[in-house]
Amino acid sequence: MRRRTRNAVVLGAVFFAVAALAYTTFADAAEYYYDVDQLARLSPAEASRTIRVHGRIAPGSIDWRPAVPELDFRLEWGGASVPVVYRGVRPDVFREGLESVVTGRLEGGRLVATDVTVKCPSKYEAAPSGG
Repeated sequence: MRRRTRNAVVLGAVFFAVAALAYTTFADAAEYYYDVDQLARLSPAEASRTIRVHGRIAPGSIDWRPAVPELDFRLEWGGASVPVVYRGVRPDVFREGLESVVTGRLEGGRLVATDVTVKCPSKYEAAPSGG
């Protein structure tokens, strides 16, 4: 009987450890982002940490300085916009009007980015309908 109880306790501990590991792995892997128009509603605690922000690259806002390298642009969504500064390699498909998700911190009213991901337009678009 003792052996059966010990095996049950060990099995329970292993199950708990695996469940805890799975939970923390999936919780860390879930990446959420805010739309640009939601930034004004962030609490001070949320605004002070690294966040991901989704929006569209505003027309006429791109300023790329390859010598630095530094990229300034505005991200807009839902009638709101935020200036973004990013130091690093400019994404190949980066251009006005494309959707982007920017990872960074809000500092002095602008988003200081550590990563810029651009949603690529599909190469395969629907053929025009008609006959």
